[in-house]
Amino acid sequence: TAAWPQQDWWQAWHDPQLNALIDAALQSHPSLAQAQARVHAAQAQAGGVQSDLGPTLGGSAGYSGVRLPSTLVPASMGGASLQYNSDVLFRFNWDIDLWGGKRAQWEAAVGQAQAAQIESQAARISLTAALTRAYAQWATAWASRDVAQANAQRAQQAQALLALRVRQGLDSQITLEQ
Repeated sequence: TAAWPQQDWWQAWHDPQLNALIDAALQSHPSLAQAQARVHAAQAQAGGVQSDLGPTLGGSAGYSGVRLPSTLVPASMGGASLQYNSDVLFRFNWDIDLWGGKRAQWEAAVGQAQAAQIESQAARISLTAALTRAYAQWATAWASRDVAQANAQRAQQAQALLALRVRQGLDSQITLEQ
């Protein structure tokens, strides 16, 4: 009875670039399409098994006409006249499930449909989680690069300041070399 995460859980970060990446991945990922196809097939199978549980009613009707030539059938038996025939059929069938076998088949088919749905959702969550994780790692790498560049710039400014202090005679050359 546990609730699934929302379908668009990654939108909590309010990042349009991440949203676009995940939307593109969800639309073009072949394993998600396969998982969804398995869901549809399992649901169709469950529906077919369910239809076997209840009664069935069918019917058909037909109307036909025939003209027999008088060379084959004498006129006293209806030759050369048009003869009509109409049929109406009704069928009612109900296989009573005394031992519960059909019910068990239906429950198994429903269970398979639910399992296929869970697998489809799990594949979707795995894909979006992996993509979000990679995106966050990428963003962290860029942030680390920015920090390293800022540190290098501060070190260059400190060196320039120290070189100025050495030229003014406030510090020694050894301090600058260190």
